[in-house]
Amino acid sequence: SYRVTHTRGGTIRDDANARLAKACGKSDLEGAERAIKDGADVNRTEAYGTTLLMSAAKEGRAEIAELLAKHGAKVLLRNSFGKTAVDYAEENSFSDIAKALKERAELEKYL
Repeated sequence: SYRVTHTRGGTIRDDANARLAKACGKSDLEGAERAIKDGADVNRTEAYGTTLLMSAAKEGRAEIAELLAKHGAKVLLRNSFGKTAVDYAEENSFSDIAKALKERAELEKYL
């Protein structure tokens, strides 16, 4: 587990979450990995309950989607539109991402 240390504008974890979101948006695998190691929440939701995994799937960021899933991002979460990361991958014709996420979703059912 991690230790939360308060900083001037929030906590270390808040900073890690912000860095993870930024790294995912830029497909920066190393930056995303560092933020996760620093305690970023891979299942944190943004507007409308959208997760970083959903955004990665929607934008075709396969390596980011894989990294997030490897670190416990929940494939079966639904946002306020009722959509999952798989839905976004399929809607945007990223069949490789959709296939990998479906495989992960099968495992998730048993975790």
